[in-house]
Amino acid sequence: MRNNIETYQQLSAFIEAILLKRKVAGKAEFTSDYTDLYKCFWRLKENHPKLFKRLTFDTNGNVPISTDLDEILFDFKRSGIIDVIGERIIVSDSAENRLKKHRCAVSDDVVDEIVKEFDLNLT
Repeated sequence: MRNNIETYQQLSAFIEAILLKRKVAGKAEFTSDYTDLYKCFWRLKENHPKLFKRLTFDTNGNVPISTDLDEILFDFKRSGIIDVIGERIIVSDSAENRLKKHRCAVSDDVVDEIVKEFDLNLT
């Protein structure tokens, strides 16, 4: 069974799958306040350490910060997967087509479960 995240590329593909599945479910936007995203992914890592072991956080301050997540989101912005408009991050319309071709090291069922938990943590 898939579900092994060992490399930065696999982690990036997994996070991309999460965002694309949210887009398909009609949840294309979220706040561009990275503090909320850091907290959300940090909680996911706490609940699923094997899936998110490649995602590192600096927890010395008030908010866990992840340069890994920063780099992944920057890559997504540069490649057109997300757009930052005002105070919102929006998964682009063109990104939805990528889900059909998407290859992730994590099974679709697990991605769906993480998407649900992501939405709970983000609110």
